[in-house]
Amino acid sequence: MNTESLALDFKSATLYAIRVVLHSADPERLNAALAKRMADAGSFFENEPVVIDASRVEETIDWPALVASLRGHNLPPIGVVAEGANLQAAREA
Repeated sequence: MNTESLALDFKSATLYAIRVVLHSADPERLNAALAKRMADAGSFFENEPVVIDASRVEETIDWPALVASLRGHNLPPIGVVAEGANLQAAREA
């Protein structure tokens, strides 16, 4: 038996997150839609982790602006679903 303590371990987990499905890459439309949705929901979604689903958007997304907007509404992004250039841009943001 190995008595050396491990620096880390892998454990299974189930994480719950909100999936934010984008239908546009326009920052103004996204900000307006997010502000309305959060105003309508009150504090219901506050501090809930989100996965950004950009798989339906072909235009280039302003990832830093989107992430800042989500964080500004206390929605911490934890993942992205995207393809091609948007996936690469999300990695770099």
